[in-house]
Amino acid sequence: MNPNAEAFRAEVLRLIHAAAQQGLRYVEIRAGDVHRNLGGVGNRQPTCCGAMRSLFQAGDSIVRLPADHPVNPNGVSFDEQAGENNFQGANLVICYQTAGR
Repeated sequence: MNPNAEAFRAEVLRLIHAAAQQGLRYVEIRAGDVHRNLGGVGNRQPTCCGAMRSLFQAGDSIVRLPADHPVNPNGVSFDEQAGENNFQGANLVICYQTAGR
């Protein structure tokens, strides 16, 4: 299977909704785990990371960037938190709020 951006978005939303059903207010999601869950073949990580970024909302936070670049925890938007750093890779971790999704 070679998942597209919509499949990655659907998987991230599924994980967020599952966490909400468990009563969790936040869930940390790693791009590599999303990719593996969908049985991704080849390097679909940029598509996966782009899908994760597209779901980023105010109140969400980047926990880790792939190459251990510093994250700006005071940033509001994805770009403010990531800065000029590359965000595409299996070790991108985003903490999503579960409410209002």
